[in-house]
Amino acid sequence: QRQLMSGLLAQLFKPGPTSVTARLIVSKAHEARGDYGLRQLVENITRRVAARDQLSEVLACYHWLLKNCRYLNDPKGVELVRDARAALASGQLDCDDFAVVMGAFALLLGREIRVATGGFHARGAHQHTWVEVLVNGNWVACDPVAGTRTPKMLGSIKSWSLFR
Repeated sequence: QRQLMSGLLAQLFKPGPTSVTARLIVSKAHEARGDYGLRQLVENITRRVAARDQLSEVLACYHWLLKNCRYLNDPKGVELVRDARAALASGQLDCDDFAVVMGAFALLLGREIRVATGGFHARGAHQHTWVEVLVNGNWVACDPVAGTRTPKMLGSIKSWSLFR
């Protein structure tokens, strides 16, 4: 089901296989590569970063998200995956929204991304998603949901999958 939110497209569906959500996140992040307004935002965010400092560019975008957006769960029983502009317009994002936006920012910086889904139990459904960015040959986990607790939170993930 598609629904117009703040003049922008979002997708609502019942939670299902995390692979569906992950592939939708990858798609929405890639769609944003041609968004000149988002490119201008990324340029403004990274304006004071030294040229060619890939890690600092990615971290500047990550910290901007931490400062300017807050976490808000989807409604119970519904998975809402928004495009980057709709998510930013709301300012209230869940983990898949953060992954879309962080993925879009990284792609607009010229980096490669992959989306990770993870579960906090060895078996069962994955309850969380985040984006990883290829920086200087290394994958860097960017999970604004956890903020400064990212290493601890991601360290408690017992099973995961990666999507590109």
